[in-house]
Amino acid sequence: MDDNNQYIYLLTKIHDKVEKVDERLDTVDKTLIKQEENLKEHMKRTDLNEEHLELFKQKVENDLAPILEHVGFIKALGKLSTIVMGIAVFVSTVLGIIFFFKG
Repeated sequence: MDDNNQYIYLLTKIHDKVEKVDERLDTVDKTLIKQEENLKEHMKRTDLNEEHLELFKQKVENDLAPILEHVGFIKALGKLSTIVMGIAVFVSTVLGIIFFFKG
């Protein structure tokens, strides 16, 4: 009978330990459920932010388009002015030499 009591005692201890583990698993399950809900909300917010970022990028590109066109025009005008100035200096120099020797 003494052995039986000892077995019952050990089984009771094992049962208590299993119950504690089960309680901890319940807590872990609850935590995982909360984390999954938080993750879904985070993913939703991330998707919305990505959409807003794309819209913002498109707006900035649209707003910058006229400015970029203007900058391109000014650059082309600057190059054209440099070429015209070079031609004017060349013609002026040639005419100066011609008038120097003629006159």
